[in-house]
Amino acid sequence: MARPKSADAARATIGKRLNLLPGMVPMPWVRIDDGFAEHPKLAEVGPLGMALQIAALCYCNQKLTDGFIHWTTARSLLSWEFLGIPDEKGRKRYKLGISSGMVGDDVTSEFVIGLLVEAGIWEETQDGYQIHDYLDFQPSREDVLAQRQKTATRVSQLRNRRSNTVSNAVTTPGVTPAPVPVPVPVPVPPLSTEVREESSAKALSPPKTHIKKVYSISEEYRVKMRDRYKGPLGDTVDDRIAAALAHKAVKNYPDGTEAYVNNWLRNDVDRMHPARNGFGPRVDPRRAHEAGASKGRPWINQDGEELKHDDPQ
Repeated sequence: MARPKSADAARATIGKRLNLLPGMVPMPWVRIDDGFAEHPKLAEVGPLGMALQIAALCYCNQKLTDGFIHWTTARSLLSWEFLGIPDEKGRKRYKLGISSGMVGDDVTSEFVIGLLVEAGIWEETQDGYQIHDYLDFQPSREDVLAQRQKTATRVSQLRNRRSNTVSNAVTTPGVTPAPVPVPVPVPVPPLSTEVREESSAKALSPPKTHIKKVYSISEEYRVKMRDRYKGPLGDTVDDRIAAALAHKAVKNYPDGTEAYVNNWLRNDVDRMHPARNGFGPRVDPRRAHEAGASKGRPWINQDGEELKHDDPQ
């Protein structure tokens, strides 16, 4: 059976199989060659010795004993009794036994340990047993502890770098932040007498208000509107004239005042009586013949004057 030259070589081989980075060693675990069961020494001890050897390797790797097994521990690594498969009567307890011809006896740890010592797999010491060539295949206690220390240091450094990365997002290490300035009262020179008087005058002056322009028409034109629209509008002509003047003051249209009032009243008549008393859709006298009307409704220009058919434009 081929053996690695040293525990370091064995670690390197295992690391390659597990795709580990250089310097990384996995948690201690038992390393068994794939020809383990075919080794001549193990063939001598049979399945009982093979089982105790594997249990001993697991113990030594877990406790980091470098292959040493105390006398008492060696006798408690395995139990040679077990419970059988449950049946109608419950589970039976079985105990392994050995026999040779007509002679038989129960299996004990003393018997199996004797097989391992006799085959040279274990070496008997003052306080227990030492597994032969243990460090040729398994890591030593010193190596495992050193690797654990390296791993702990590497993890600590990684955590510190991550912590510094987070802190750097807020502040830069080594740079003292600027102190928060304390407000210092700054003396303000007093206002001059003229400035104070001007400020007082502005404070006491009433707010400016927007004064709307007032529009009016002559009494003669008012009488003319009464006569013209008394038929369709009745006694509401004066009220409608007032509404037209108020609307013009709000909107401030550029039309002439008298023309605006006349158009306002005409629109009122159109809404109330669209085709009564000669009042209908507006027809320009200049195009009355085109619309087929012999007599259209009066057309008022911007000055409030009524246009005739023969008025030049």
